[in-house]
This record gives sequence, structure tokens and C-alpha cells, in this order.
Amino acid sequence: RRLAKAIRKKPEALVLYSLRHTFATRLKSADVQEFTISELMGHAVESLATGRYGKKLDVGRLREAVEKLGLPRV
Repeated sequence: RRLAKAIRKKPEALVLYSLRHTFATRLKSADVQEFTISELMGHAVESLATGRYGKKLDVGRLREAVEKLGLPRV
């Protein structure tokens, strides 16, 4: 119920895939670079510069991107 209220959808419409969309949307809203979002989501990077020649981002940079979301501490 809490998740449904947070994203304003009916519970039967919620699936795990909904969280991926929310995650990506919120990262974009936090001005995280697109290739960082792609790497966090496990997408293959299609551009030649970052896909073939580029290196993976280090975990610290990925963590910084996720921390921009301002998630509540548990």
C-alpha cells in the first residue's frame, strides 16, 4: 500500500518493473548523466566512445549518483 501511495498507482498495476522506471526517472530529475543511469540499470552502452573504449564507472561514482535521490535511511 505504501508503494502504491508513493507512486500513485493501483496495487494491481504495480510490478517490479515499475521500480525501474521510477529509479531511472528520479535519477534523470537529479541531473545524473545518462551513461551513469544506463550503467546503474545494467544496460549495454551503445555508443562507440563509451561502449567500446570507455571504462566502467567506479563504485564510488555510482554510489554518488544514487545518493542524489535522497532516499530515506532505514
